Amino acid sequence: MKLTVKKIIAREFLILTTLILFSVLCGICIYPYNVFLNSQIISIEKEISFQSKQSANLSSVFRKKRFTQETFIKALTSEYNISETDENITEKTWKVLEERYTSDSIPIFYKKWDKKVVEFLKSRGFNEGKGFEKFVGENILNKNDSINYLKSKKVDQSISELKIQSNHFKDKILSSKEKLNFSLLIFIILMLVAFPLRYLIWGISWSIKIIKQNE
Repeated sequence: MKLTVKKIIAREFLILTTLILFSVLCGICIYPYNVFLNSQIISIEKEISFQSKQSANLSSVFRKKRFTQETFIKALTSEYNISETDENITEKTWKVLEERYTSDSIPIFYKKWDKKVVEFLKSRGFNEGKGFEKFVGENILNKNDSINYLKSKKVDQSISELKIQSNHFKDKILSSKEKLNFSLLIFIILMLVAFPLRYLIWGISWSIKIIKQNE
């Protein structure tokens, strides 16, 4: 085999080896890319955890009072077979109780209420008007409760946006299969550039050179 041929083979082999190494290197370079994305996700998840606790703290009193109200009204409507089709039945019923509480008239009405109502209240542990008055007072939603609840809703909105960001980063993380496919794609592109396209360019250059020589 002539030395010239050997040099050509050696050159092409070195080019091929370089392409393989470069493709593998591109695949390896994805690792720090994934590390960066994971660090962003971890940071966002910590912020979500912090804001979730903040939201829970802000809304805890509101939710507790509302749950107590709904539980009481549900038991009352169930006791007297009252239809719960009205979505605002809790708010409407509790508003009446709140008005009675504000006017300090619950103990008075307790004595005047229907016997069945009093029996129901006693079954719930309210054996006297003062006890029921205290229960109503403790579960009235005040202005501060509502403000904190609205703040918690804003925090919840922020959490939703952070979750979208987190999912966006998660979608960008490349799996092992995707990294392999990326490396293969780079290798194929480089192979097309280094061999067929390079030969085509050489062929065109050689043809132009020959044409000029003939002229």
